[in-house]
Amino acid sequence: MEILGIGIPELLLIVLLILVLFGPKDMIATGRTLGKWLNQLVRSPTYKLLTRTGDELKNLPRNLMRETNLEEYKKEMQQIGKDLNNTTQSIGGSLARSFDERKIFEQPASDAKATPADPSAATTPEITSGAEKTADGE
Repeated sequence: MEILGIGIPELLLIVLLILVLFGPKDMIATGRTLGKWLNQLVRSPTYKLLTRTGDELKNLPRNLMRETNLEEYKKEMQQIGKDLNNTTQSIGGSLARSFDERKIFEQPASDAKATPADPSAATTPEITSGAEKTADGE
């Protein structure tokens, strides 16, 4: 069993030294004085600051590791977000092109009659027979 890092043999030695130095009569008064002094020390802002600083120093390597990993993860997540935006934009562009192509190839029947099915038929002149030319006035 240890109390504040002091084992039982060390504690007995300290009690024996106090008993020899102060005597049995003054030991009670010295204990009270020592207790009050320790109470004031523990409640003081300086002691609280020292213990908080000690805890921060003890946890400093772990905190630094956590912060550096978070920064790396943050950068990695931003890169993944950019990649996702680029991918969705390219997919959206290809989908828009495919829908436009689909509209061209799947025209309604009324549009199909207005435009010739064969583009070469629209540019070729009609050939008329000679009998029709004479009837017109030649």
